[in-house]
Amino acid sequence: PGNAFDPALDCIIAVDAIGAGTSSQPSDGLGGDFPAYTIRDMVRLHAALLEELGITRLKAVVGASMGAFQALEWLVNYPGIAERAVLLVPAARAGTIFRAIVATMIEIIALDPDWNEGRYDRQPLAGLRAAGRAYFPWTVTEQFLETRPREVVEDALGSRIRLTADWDAWNVIRRYQASASHDV
Repeated sequence: PGNAFDPALDCIIAVDAIGAGTSSQPSDGLGGDFPAYTIRDMVRLHAALLEELGITRLKAVVGASMGAFQALEWLVNYPGIAERAVLLVPAARAGTIFRAIVATMIEIIALDPDWNEGRYDRQPLAGLRAAGRAYFPWTVTEQFLETRPREVVEDALGSRIRLTADWDAWNVIRRYQASASHDV
């Protein structure tokens, strides 16, 4: 209450991206057979939800990183629905370095013996942890790495590693593939 998004004044709709939270995801049972999806697919689903709810106008679409990609899709593919957009770390398309990092993460996960060509019985935790380590430099700036005490950097790295290892491997792969394929 009293902040930019005030539930006393606005109806706030927060959605989980495909492959995250309570949304449909590979770990629901399909694993590697869960179809690849895109940022645009996510926004199509969100638009269908709004249509089902009878909502034709939004004060704003807001997102950071993958959410910013989604907000851009709203602006491009559903012009006029959103009055405003708040984009944190946006890009019209995923960059070459990011796509290379995602490909590297997937290759690292696949090197884990528990991966079993994507038909794992146990999560490939060593691969997920190593993938989180490889992804970490993408999430921070050079200035952060150079100016923070080593223990702060190590804590941030550890958090990224734990976060990645907490996800199902196919959820990680499909989610990052969606971001890496982003191009409005």
